[in-house]
Amino acid sequence: MIQSITTKNEGRPLKWLVWQINLHCPFHCHYCNEFTWGDKRAAKYTWDVYEKMTDEIIERYKYGHIDITGGEPLYFPYIDQIIEKFYNAGFTVGVFTNLGKSVEAYKNWIGKVVYVAASYHPDVIKTDDQRTKWFTRAKILAKDMPMVVRVMIDPRHWDHCLDVIDTLSVDEIKVMEPVRLMLFENHLVDNPDRADEYYTKEQNNIIDSLEPRMSSSPFSKYIINEAIIDGERSEDGEAFVNLSRILRSRQNKFKGWSCDIGIDSLQIRGDGMVAIAGCHNYDNKFIGCIDDPDNIEWPTESIVCPYELCHCDADLFISKRAI
Repeated sequence: MIQSITTKNEGRPLKWLVWQINLHCPFHCHYCNEFTWGDKRAAKYTWDVYEKMTDEIIERYKYGHIDITGGEPLYFPYIDQIIEKFYNAGFTVGVFTNLGKSVEAYKNWIGKVVYVAASYHPDVIKTDDQRTKWFTRAKILAKDMPMVVRVMIDPRHWDHCLDVIDTLSVDEIKVMEPVRLMLFENHLVDNPDRADEYYTKEQNNIIDSLEPRMSSSPFSKYIINEAIIDGERSEDGEAFVNLSRILRSRQNKFKGWSCDIGIDSLQIRGDGMVAIAGCHNYDNKFIGCIDDPDNIEWPTESIVCPYELCHCDADLFISKRAI
């Protein structure tokens, strides 16, 4: 049983922020709640609201990494401005996308993002032609910016997903990451045993043993430079692999631990509600909203984890220890 996780970036405590920038996505995946894609608006607020909140984050956190997610960020009208502001402030930026648009749509990010995490959804990208075009797009973009391919392990396409996980070349892309689907919403709060219901027992056991595959060509910049798990230290790509294994192999049970979420993390929901982390977001525990940043109730100390499961990579990456 794991007793402590310590993560660092360039010798400092790792800070990992997540901003779900909108709730609009054309994919409508069967495992995504309609809340995450059903908004007809590409953005809820005007640019001045997003700009003021961005300035507040930069001033408060000083440094760190921010993941921009959706919905689908490519439909967000201010995506380039958001990336530019965080990049100019010295933050590292990652973008999660379904890679549904043309290659040209991503070119403004070259040199400003440390990775593009392309989520492969095989129930939407389902024909041979669609799949060939999708992976070709990922490989073309990989020539200009670091690409991570996240294979969503859809039980409807089980054999195909395992084949992609086993055979996708990492000569061009940086990382092939297998992603376990989990039942989110309040199920993880009310009944965490339901989290693995997408899969049979045999399938869950197979996923427990899956590992990311990484290119032999390193990233120019790693977000997690150091991870210490129960005294065992790892660096850079190995640190990421060791941390992601905890979630995928279902060792993510930290109830009663002291956790630095909020101090070193933040999660903004697509409707503008602000939580200290993904777990609080899914439990509807918010500290404010981006349209009123002056009245956000910012945390001042670590919390004692009340949850049975730590379901989000970004939350798991934050330092925590058993007490």
